[in-house]
Amino acid sequence: MLFIEGEYETIEDWVADADTGYFKRTRPGSQRQDAAVLSKLLRKRKAYKRFHADCVIPETDVEYILQQASLSPSAFNIQHWRVIRVRRQALRNEILKAAWNQKQISEAAEILVVCADKKAWATPGMPFCHSRNPQDRAAFANMLRSIYANNPALERDEAMRSANLFAMSVMLIAESLDYQSCPMSGFNYKRVSELLHLDEDRVEIAMILTIGKGVSQPGTGKRRIPAARFTHEDKYRD
Repeated sequence: MLFIEGEYETIEDWVADADTGYFKRTRPGSQRQDAAVLSKLLRKRKAYKRFHADCVIPETDVEYILQQASLSPSAFNIQHWRVIRVRRQALRNEILKAAWNQKQISEAAEILVVCADKKAWATPGMPFCHSRNPQDRAAFANMLRSIYANNPALERDEAMRSANLFAMSVMLIAESLDYQSCPMSGFNYKRVSELLHLDEDRVEIAMILTIGKGVSQPGTGKRRIPAARFTHEDKYRD
């Protein structure tokens, strides 16, 4: 819901009412419906700290969530995201310790460690390349090499951007199936990387996503500042 001057006396009133939300803008039929569905998902999605421990997500739902999320944007279609599903209880217990015993890890039905492959651009065979023409593919490979090979900072930034976009899509798709989620950065990255046998020169953890049936938490609604507060025209202004 957008803050509209004159509809609320103060921005604080808008923030207080923003939790209820409603779709104000008019669009032709299907466009309006699509926008309303997405708006509803964005309003519903929030970080759940507790989950019903008896929830089991069917494999078909997990596969659907991950496959749909793979439609997320990525530079040159490289698709830098990598996902590690934590299935073994012993490994979950160790990650729980590395996450300072946060309940999401012990209670959620699924633990997905979303990673960024910094060397994805150099994947043999370039399965992400649109063209099947050998000359086009060679030119594409040379272009990627010229951009990333000697620029580790850009290499990492690009991979992290893609992984984070993917993670957001996972949360929205999960929400569309009536599962709740929590993006986590509060854990010992180095320890979890060791537990997952990651080569950090190549693959870094972007975040951990916990997914399941969330336990309602009263008083944890979203409070968002209006777009007018964070949108600048032509240059940044304090």
